[in-house]
Amino acid sequence: MKMMRARWMIGCILAMAALAGPVYADVEVSLTITGNTEEILAILQQLKNMGYGGTEDPLKLRVHSMHNVQEESMAMEGAPAAPEGASAIEGQPEGAAEGQPEGQQEAPPEPKPVIALNNPVAAPASVIAGQNALVTVEVIDLKNTIDTLSVSFGAGKIPVDLHDNGTNGDTAPGDGIWSAVLPIPLDAAQGPHEITISAFDANGAPIMTLTKDQRVVPLNAKVQITVIK
Repeated sequence: MKMMRARWMIGCILAMAALAGPVYADVEVSLTITGNTEEILAILQQLKNMGYGGTEDPLKLRVHSMHNVQEESMAMEGAPAAPEGASAIEGQPEGAAEGQPEGQQEAPPEPKPVIALNNPVAAPASVIAGQNALVTVEVIDLKNTIDTLSVSFGAGKIPVDLHDNGTNGDTAPGDGIWSAVLPIPLDAAQGPHEITISAFDANGAPIMTLTKDQRVVPLNAKVQITVIK
């Protein structure tokens, strides 16, 4: 039965090739033969025995691939299902965006600023009027532009300099964390107050910096203190 089926399919192949060959010398006929591996190999062997598929074959029959549908179907039925929420793209890195080309990485992080005042803190955050608060700020100054940092409780109040030398409330010299002990005035109004840490160069001039939207502004950092009675 398998041999009769193979011969019938070979006859169909040769008939189509023979019809196309005399009219169009460069015509290519593509056929798909389905079946199990044994049937496909029988057809290929019969073609080879008839002289087709070799270097002297006038029809130039070529076999490009063999695909066993039955075996693939059985493999797919026995394959485990993908975990819920897993990506359907094999080999896609975890966290890759849908539709993102394979191998494409996220944009590199922005470079660190040359100069900045980061993470200003006042401790305690709530302080009784007449007592002190410790003000700290992390300084980035790659070009050593900053000479002085100062903080005051508000307009008209005497500013206090911050230090990074282990004195005046600073805990560790040279660690990039500048500190100052800020007295809270006795007459300070109860409630939240915003205080500003400002940076100055060696000439006492305010240091200016460029914002992301290309505005030139003084380099400073703001922190909030709540006064309680």
